Amino acid sequence: ERRYCTLFELSSEGIMRFGYKQPIPVDLSVDEQLDLCYQSIYIAEANNALAQMFGREAGEELIGLTLNDFHDRNSEVTQTTMRDWINNRYSCH
Repeated sequence: ERRYCTLFELSSEGIMRFGYKQPIPVDLSVDEQLDLCYQSIYIAEANNALAQMFGREAGEELIGLTLNDFHDRNSEVTQTTMRDWINNRYSCH
């Protein structure tokens, strides 16, 4: 755990961990899952490098932000990325 914390805190790469307010059933349609993602997913943990990417000083300032706060839901690129993520069973490839 200490090694994880050190890597997380000292990394020059932006790192975040998402939390979910509620489970998202994977047997729903992609559109339904996408809607639930925007309602449920929030930043549970973020390092300072990520905060700086968002123009903030510290990772703690990002905690609690939802996908609606930092994703442009109307962006075609965002929609394609999110749909691919859902279709890949919430895994990035």
